[in-house]
Amino acid sequence: MKKKTLLVILIFGSLWGCVEVFAGGVLHDVIPRSSVVPTVLGIGLLASARYFVRTPGSSTAIGAIACLFRLTNAGHYYCHVWAVVLIALCFDITLAILGNRWERMKWQGLAGISTAYLSSIGFSLTMTYIMPHVPFMEHCAHWWVIGGLPKVLDYVAVHGSLAAAGALILVPLGYRFGKSLAVSSSARPRPALIGAVLLTVLLWVAAILF
Repeated sequence: MKKKTLLVILIFGSLWGCVEVFAGGVLHDVIPRSSVVPTVLGIGLLASARYFVRTPGSSTAIGAIACLFRLTNAGHYYCHVWAVVLIALCFDITLAILGNRWERMKWQGLAGISTAYLSSIGFSLTMTYIMPHVPFMEHCAHWWVIGGLPKVLDYVAVHGSLAAAGALILVPLGYRFGKSLAVSSSARPRPALIGAVLLTVLLWVAAILF
């Protein structure tokens, strides 16, 4: 794996993990359906990273780094980690289906909507019917089992739709943000490299300490 590819995966994975930890934690008791915010921001970050690294599977690798970051303070709530895995996988699958078309704005919006709904459906179904039988996931899955199919449908309809609406906007914006970063970093490659490494280190230190 090229050093640039590895660095992009580490940086964006760490940023996504940071969003999951801090944004998710702060908003949990402030707004309803607070998990929508880190979901949408995470999908936007995946779109930014995809401008740098267009290799299939790179989004899943970014999700893996975000999961490791999230595990530093996930406690017993491994459902958050599973949600990140599914979002990354669904984004990769969606882009694999769309191919090069996804680089056009109208298809980027579709990629965001598809990722949001697919990950919402996958998460709610697995949490209700599969995760109760998986070690370490029983605690998280308990409330899904109680809610049953109505909870699944509510999650997909509300969470999925809110995330889809946000991703419709954030994926095109994220892609353009990634393009802007690429132009800036190519103009000053050494400072950009140093800054990226320092940012990654600081994010992990913050995650471990807080």
